[in-house]
Amino acid sequence: MVAILGIMTGSSKDGMDLSLMHFPRQEKSKPAIVFHKMIRYSASIKQHLQVDQESTALSVFETEYVFTKWIAEQINPLLAEYNIDLLSLHGHTLIHRPEKGISIQLGSGAGLAALTNTTVIADFRVQDLYLGGQGTPLAPLIDSLRFPEYHCCLNIGGIANIHFQDANKRIAYDVGPANQVNDFFARLEGHSFDPDGDLAKEGVFQQELVSLWQSMDYFEMAPPKSLDNNWIQKAFIPRTQKLSFTPKDVLHSFNRFLVEQIGMECEKYGSASMKVLASGGGIRNLFFRQLLNDRLDTLGMSLEIPSEDIIDYKESMLMCYLAYNRLLERKNVLHAVTGASKDSLGGAIYGPNPRQL
Repeated sequence: MVAILGIMTGSSKDGMDLSLMHFPRQEKSKPAIVFHKMIRYSASIKQHLQVDQESTALSVFETEYVFTKWIAEQINPLLAEYNIDLLSLHGHTLIHRPEKGISIQLGSGAGLAALTNTTVIADFRVQDLYLGGQGTPLAPLIDSLRFPEYHCCLNIGGIANIHFQDANKRIAYDVGPANQVNDFFARLEGHSFDPDGDLAKEGVFQQELVSLWQSMDYFEMAPPKSLDNNWIQKAFIPRTQKLSFTPKDVLHSFNRFLVEQIGMECEKYGSASMKVLASGGGIRNLFFRQLLNDRLDTLGMSLEIPSEDIIDYKESMLMCYLAYNRLLERKNVLHAVTGASKDSLGGAIYGPNPRQL
């Protein structure tokens, strides 16, 4: 048995998701979940993570150092309590520019291995980028291994991404911004986020906003494609603000816009009577969920809401699967969804020799 702790820090900047899973030596046996845990960022870490592509190189390296030390401080007590063989680290995405071969995640695999004295696998995107891919999405691995019965898997995090899988095709990509936009405009109303969509429900639909978003080039692009957080923060949100609608109107209109985008993608790449498995914190938004359920119903499709742990921790579980396949030297980044020239074995290994596991 190999015990792997998956570490996921997403684009919503709320905290670090952890999943500890036990993978049996015999591959035919199913892995077991030991625990899930979410550790919220301190105010200091949130401030450090405000660095972006316009920050100086020195501030970026300082942030990575501080962030890596913070991750180790949270992980070390767990290492003392549980038998953990391996850490799988995604890192906080700073820049994602695949057209330039760049995708940088803050969080040093080498540093974390040194600070925890534990083997770490990190840097999962790099090889795919050099093979001409987007470096993402990585989620199709867990979708195909753990949820093969679903033709469509949707995740509503800081960014909304979708994966269609069947015997003849595999397509996955970012549909558009999600929680990053909702959280930004909820904060303008004095709330950290809009968990049940109550703020959005109070707003009024504004076609001018939807027309603006529809005119943005990204939504006309065919997959493979992926979004950069900096584009959301520096382009999507500022252009939205220039129209001077109330935050509630923006929230209402944006939720309807995102649901329509998902509906169009399902109509384009899905199939009749398809079940859509939805995860990520954004699916807890009851206003958004009802809109999505109604839209899928018009297509003869159904929305499936999984257990609480899948909603919240699917991405940290993904990190466990990525690392396990890396240990087995089994391809874990799929060119069919990233657009690379071939599948790749993503993940650099730091620290003690994993062959001893």
